[in-house]
Amino acid sequence: MLFEEEVYVGVEVNPSGRKFTWAALNNRKELLTYQKTPLDRLLIFCKNIPRVTIGIETPAVRCRNGKPALPGLEYAGHPNGWTLPAWQEALLAKNIQPPAGGSQPGSPYLQSPGLVEFYRQVFALEHITLTQVNGYVSLCCLLGQLPLPKASLEGKIQRQLVLVEQGLNLPDPMRYFEELTRFKILHGMLPEKIILPLAYLNVILAAYTVWKEHNEAVDTLQIGNPPDAAIVIPVPALRDRY
Repeated sequence: MLFEEEVYVGVEVNPSGRKFTWAALNNRKELLTYQKTPLDRLLIFCKNIPRVTIGIETPAVRCRNGKPALPGLEYAGHPNGWTLPAWQEALLAKNIQPPAGGSQPGSPYLQSPGLVEFYRQVFALEHITLTQVNGYVSLCCLLGQLPLPKASLEGKIQRQLVLVEQGLNLPDPMRYFEELTRFKILHGMLPEKIILPLAYLNVILAAYTVWKEHNEAVDTLQIGNPPDAAIVIPVPALRDRY
């Protein structure tokens, strides 16, 4: 693993900024690892790879009916001048509303020492490229429709199946049903180690998005207002509506 020439890493930072959920793919779209660690473990991994592209999960602003739910934000489509991130505003028009994170000004997410330290150290490493992505948006674009609820078994299987369909070496989630029997259900012996945890599926989607950007750029698209209010998606164009 440490001899890979180039690696693509999807990263999501928890609201406190203390834990980083991340997954890494190589050039062949092989899943090298997925972990939840402090920042130093992530950076140790990255420093042992000649070239690293990080897809950082970029949360949406919490909004209601197409406008921010909290005062103090701007939105260009309203008289009071409120604005959402340009990429989020473009997606709302397509019926994609990504889950909100702590992206409001003054939120603990943006002020967390862990996140600040992440950006400080990553920007100091010349062999690392940083790209903003959103796992939910990537999922919608790959599906061509809104996904099943993430908390449901079907939703998790759908997310993993999308990644398998893109050529990633993950377990086929349909095996879950093949291994179910009446006896196992009656005794609570459900199949294990087939369906990955939801948090890891999300960062694998992020890693795949930056893999796609660097290896099949013609089939990707940047939406929003770069560099600060834009994300990359793993399809060449958006549909009219999702």
